[in-house]
Amino acid sequence: MHGYALFIGAVLWPIICLLAAGICAVLAAIQYQARRKSRKVTLDTIRAIMNALDAKNPYKAGHSYRVAIWSVKLASYLHYGREHEVYYAALLHDIGKLELPDKLLAINHKPSPDEEKILQKHPKIGAKLTAGTTEIPDVRLAAMFHHERFDGTGYPEGLSGENIPMIARIVAAADAYDAMAHERATRGALERGEILRQFREHSGTQFDPRVAKAMTRLIADEACRVHKKGENDLDPQILD
Repeated sequence: MHGYALFIGAVLWPIICLLAAGICAVLAAIQYQARRKSRKVTLDTIRAIMNALDAKNPYKAGHSYRVAIWSVKLASYLHYGREHEVYYAALLHDIGKLELPDKLLAINHKPSPDEEKILQKHPKIGAKLTAGTTEIPDVRLAAMFHHERFDGTGYPEGLSGENIPMIARIVAAADAYDAMAHERATRGALERGEILRQFREHSGTQFDPRVAKAMTRLIADEACRVHKKGENDLDPQILD
């Protein structure tokens, strides 16, 4: 009887192990697909929000998408990790502008002092709108603090140095790059050499020196290019 039990164990145990491994593989595949589907639904929802923002602010259409691309690349240079969180956070950094008057977002001139005061409300509005994103806290942090400056002269809280969340420092640099690289109401797009000079000159004042250095490397190495709205080549990497 004992020998029979040993024989059955010797035969059945490998089969049981194979079945268990197969079940685990199937479950892992199901979880992976569910995670991909969930992320795609999230990304599609965010894109819908960004389309609404672009409709309100056609002068800067595609801005949030380009900032997201550069933020992910910059985060990689800084070994920050969490690419899809960075991507979502950067896409939504200007979400607070959804509650600003349409006519204010559509202006193509330098804002007046009164208009500037209203525009500067969008980080706190963005923080309010993203308060429920507890699974990805970087979303709210980027929305709230991407206009802070390393020397403490930014807004809305006047944070300085390491007190500014790293995701906000990353998005701030990507945001500034896109603003400089594209035509604005009061000037044309800046040349690459001038953009590099701006990052070096404002390192330690507007920008975290470590982030500014990484950004100049990123631009100088031509590790990425300006992505126009509608180019989705990075999305599959974010969704994996």
